[in-house]
Amino acid sequence: VRSVSEGGDVSILRGALTLAGKIGDPVNPPGEGGKASGAIRAEQIRLAGDAAQLSKLDCVLAGTVIDTIFEGERMVYEVACAAIGDEVIRVFDHDPAAHTQFDIGESVFLGWNARDMLVFR
Repeated sequence: VRSVSEGGDVSILRGALTLAGKIGDPVNPPGEGGKASGAIRAEQIRLAGDAAQLSKLDCVLAGTVIDTIFEGERMVYEVACAAIGDEVIRVFDHDPAAHTQFDIGESVFLGWNARDMLVFR
């Protein structure tokens, strides 16, 4: 954990990358210098083929689609992101008919707002 504010803002480090979020458990908040985990609801993450499409979001990461799952009313994408140690992020696209669909192996960008990432001790 890089910093924690009284207002509930938190920044965590993952390698050289700083990620902003909100305290997930005010009763047991993460402390500066300690370890923490960030959690984002999959439907809060946006997916695009071009980083410029996500420019209004607080965090944008490049990734590679490693799996796609069609679940009827939605597409689920699993995306590996090198900037966070090839961790896999799962993204739900609830309106695939209105969005570009991505293939396994395709380069994409993921984005979300800081308020959507909850940070836990």
